[in-house]
Amino acid sequence: MHSRRRFTGFLLALALSLPACAADKLPGWMTNPPQDDAQSWYGTGEGPDLEAARRLALRNVASKLRATIAGQVSNTTSVSSSGGKERVDVRALSAVTEEVAKTDFTRFEVAQSAKGGQGVYVLVKVDRPAFIADTRNQLQVVEKPVGEAEAALPRLSTLDQFLSLRRLKKQIEDGARLSMLLQGAGAEDEGRAGVRRFGGLMLQSNELASKLTFELRAGPADADLATALAAFLSEQGMRSAAGRTPGASPLTISADARQDELFGSKMVKMKVRLAVLDDQGRAAATREYELPGSSRYDFKGAREDAVRKFVDQLRKAGPVAALGFKD
Repeated sequence: MHSRRRFTGFLLALALSLPACAADKLPGWMTNPPQDDAQSWYGTGEGPDLEAARRLALRNVASKLRATIAGQVSNTTSVSSSGGKERVDVRALSAVTEEVAKTDFTRFEVAQSAKGGQGVYVLVKVDRPAFIADTRNQLQVVEKPVGEAEAALPRLSTLDQFLSLRRLKKQIEDGARLSMLLQGAGAEDEGRAGVRRFGGLMLQSNELASKLTFELRAGPADADLATALAAFLSEQGMRSAAGRTPGASPLTISADARQDELFGSKMVKMKVRLAVLDDQGRAAATREYELPGSSRYDFKGAREDAVRKFVDQLRKAGPVAALGFKD
């Protein structure tokens, strides 16, 4: 009797569990979504509601696109790195590739949806030709100011070339990202040409920084700061010279220093201002540093301590930002 009751209870529990298992079963289009083709990308997502599932499905499409682009960029940069004619900034392009995962799709439809045990399942269908057309339009907006700057570069000094490309840093990175999207979406030749062009401009901007020569201008009282700055520039691959130097960009160094004494220690507080001047004598970049220094013995030692901290802050900022150029 007890065995029969236990068997009956087992059958009842099994029967009750079957509807739940059926409800939790994934739709066929979730386990085997349609294949991407020239007209559409497909992505699946699961979320607590329709909107969350839709976002995850679009993210699924973006992740597939990013994987495609990462492989294409790797091929492009490996050719450049092995001595090809095209030269690009490999590290910068790799960083831009990460932004592709944040791509927004505006031309899509929810092709399928279903309720599941944990929420909602969604299959989205993204219009691939429309995405290519939208990306081309965005790229045209970016290309205009970049193209104008490219045409003017040969007529500019090294400093002004550097400044021109730094001002367009965002547009150049956007151009690289949009070109990657075109390449990954199927417009391969067009996209590859854009990747090499904008990647080359990134590299050119970085190389121009190392080609800059600065004419250091400082008063006799600040000669120690000028010496420290010259050593920093040298270790960063930049050149500097004291006195008038043809073709060099003036870099002025000025400082205010206050001395104090506290509990027998000598204290110095310096405010240092750097200014890079353009061909018209205007400040192209400026940066200020506040430098405390101390010594148990004399003010000379306290100033030397402040100068060491000056070099530490320069190194922490990096060669471009240290002089006041904006990233």
